[in-house]
Amino acid sequence: MSPADAITALRFVAVPVLLWCAWHGRPAAFLAVLGIGFLSDVADGWVARRLGQTSEHGARLDTAADVALFVTVPVCGWLLWPDVVRAEAPFLVALVLSYSAPIAVGLAKYGRFTNHHTWAGKLSGWLLAISAVALVAGGPAWPFRVAVAVVVVADVEEIAITVLLPRWRASVPTLWHALRDGVSEPACTSSSSSASRPPRASSGT
Repeated sequence: MSPADAITALRFVAVPVLLWCAWHGRPAAFLAVLGIGFLSDVADGWVARRLGQTSEHGARLDTAADVALFVTVPVCGWLLWPDVVRAEAPFLVALVLSYSAPIAVGLAKYGRFTNHHTWAGKLSGWLLAISAVALVAGGPAWPFRVAVAVVVVADVEEIAITVLLPRWRASVPTLWHALRDGVSEPACTSSSSSASRPPRASSGT
């Protein structure tokens, strides 16, 4: 296992720890572990690029780790802050649907999770994390709601990228990159698909 993959694996390890913290009513510990998970999502890609160890395997592992956290955090949120979850239920439903839509489109087109990791996706993730922590700490709800709107915009861009690119690719920063690369990269035909190899991921995150 490469160092970058080991950092990614921390998010899988975090899942049962987060559930334990939520079940036993330890919000401070939960937020600390979740923060480590977010930092690992930044660090694994940086380490992979610095060591020249980017790979499709790393990109797919990173996406699986993200999905594991995505499934775990709402359950923990309900256990730890039920009043907040009830108050923000419409926005949380919008958030779940927004995150699920690019996954569904990617599975339908490529038969696997996408791994675009767009700049907008990274920005929206950090805005959501910061605003959610502020919300459960007793802060106003509007930053969280704005962050949800940014997430929706970022996910719409991810869907557009998936629609435009004929083949699975990792790390497509923006829709502009997809437009540029999608035009120059023809879709695989049945006669050539067995001979062509998937492009290498440009990032482990």
